[in-house]
Amino acid sequence: MKSRQFFVNILISILLISPASPLFLTGCSLPFSAQNKDGISPQELKDILTQITVKIITDNNGTASGTLIKKEGTIYTVITNHHVVYQSKSFQVVTPDGQVYTAKLPKADPIQDLAILKFSSDNNYPVATVAKKAIQVGDQVLAGGFVKDKLKTTKGKVELILDQPLLTGHQIGYSNKIEQGMSGGAIINNQGEIIGINSRTAHPVVPDFKLKDGSKPDQETQDQWVNYSWGLPIVLADEIDPDLALFYCEKVYPQLDIPEQVECIAKRISVRIDSDQGDGSGVIIARNNNSYWVLTAYDWYS
Repeated sequence: MKSRQFFVNILISILLISPASPLFLTGCSLPFSAQNKDGISPQELKDILTQITVKIITDNNGTASGTLIKKEGTIYTVITNHHVVYQSKSFQVVTPDGQVYTAKLPKADPIQDLAILKFSSDNNYPVATVAKKAIQVGDQVLAGGFVKDKLKTTKGKVELILDQPLLTGHQIGYSNKIEQGMSGGAIINNQGEIIGINSRTAHPVVPDFKLKDGSKPDQETQDQWVNYSWGLPIVLADEIDPDLALFYCEKVYPQLDIPEQVECIAKRISVRIDSDQGDGSGVIIARNNNSYWVLTAYDWYS
């Protein structure tokens, strides 16, 4: 009897929880996409862009694009460009199913041309999966965004990755043809993972290639760069809104000491669980598509 009681006391339970369950992330949510595997087809890549790309409508009748980057409960986070929301006071987000939501603008960075929008919905929308590996020159990429109210996707490859970003945050030069309205749309790799967002078309009227340290490349280099579309690396999202925590803490915040890194990681994987027995806590230990496995104490859950 004692051994059985001992077993019960140390027994833990693993909960299989879908996104609709009462599970609340205390740090960042774990993103999911329509597909996330090696060697997925071009059509599957387009499907991913279709599911994570939203249309943004501003009060000055402007339309552009945004990318679903995070979900916490019923709150969705959309990343887009600062120039998309500039001088606007109200914003609407049109999701892939055609639903229109009023959005708030909690964060915007005019220097690095990024902005964060948030809206609430009980519907379950996929969000982008952040790339796990650094991109390389020559990598094939697919970019998406809305052109004249229709979602367009365009194929190309990474032509240039600057060691030092431009003053405006641009760091990825790529060959995809980006058109007006595609700003804020995602750039994804062959695994369907987001590596950046569209921000500047090729052949701008007034080229500006000033680097972050204030210097400029020589004219020959600028003449070459003007042929590229330019994107913002997705890592910048955490810089303008650290609460997003899209990247592993030890990579994004290498200056943190070990206890601070542990705290940062704990926030990423800790959840609150509500039940008729009261509130408790758990730890996300695995994920399969849209389902999560959470480890919690048996005595609490029972």
